Amino acid sequence: MEMHKYLFSKRFLTLSVLTIYLFSIPLLLIYGYYSDTIWLGFNSWRSFGFTLIFYAIAISIITLSKVAIYKYQSLHRLTLVKFILWVAVQAGIL
Repeated sequence: MEMHKYLFSKRFLTLSVLTIYLFSIPLLLIYGYYSDTIWLGFNSWRSFGFTLIFYAIAISIITLSKVAIYKYQSLHRLTLVKFILWVAVQAGIL
């Protein structure tokens, strides 16, 4: 079963990166409120710096992954199994 091409359009992939980024900030704020050991956050300059570095690295990795899957699907057939494996590797499950 081949995946739908709209899932790999530049617009959809860009919006998915932005959505991940925008939803992670409120989740970080909520988690930081209940955690005593979190090193990310916005409450001091040090934790804010760590947060900026972390987000820059994370967004870079996600963006590279989206670019790679965009280029891969334009050269090869991307089946459902390959897509699930790709997402699992990206999420760190495999």
